[in-house]
Amino acid sequence: PQLWNIVRGEFAWVGNPPLTREQAAQLDGEFEQLWLAAPIGLVSLADAEGCSEAFGDEARVHASFYAAQAGPRLDRQILRRTFHRAWRGSLH
Repeated sequence: PQLWNIVRGEFAWVGNPPLTREQAAQLDGEFEQLWLAAPIGLVSLADAEGCSEAFGDEARVHASFYAAQAGPRLDRQILRRTFHRAWRGSLH
């Protein structure tokens, strides 16, 4: 289903994970709310860095950083890191 969302243009390959309304309401301050400024993606910076909690503090920092720094170069780095983590079998 997520690949179909990419084909339809609803998701990007790289971006921030989608949030529920409840999760979005929990984002505190402008920095955390940057999460909402990035496209929804199949893989995220938090995935590439091996964050264990999808909505934990570390994932929030990665999501905000990604929203502020998003671009083709960062997207390629995220895809490469995620591929390497998957290849080594260390994705959660």
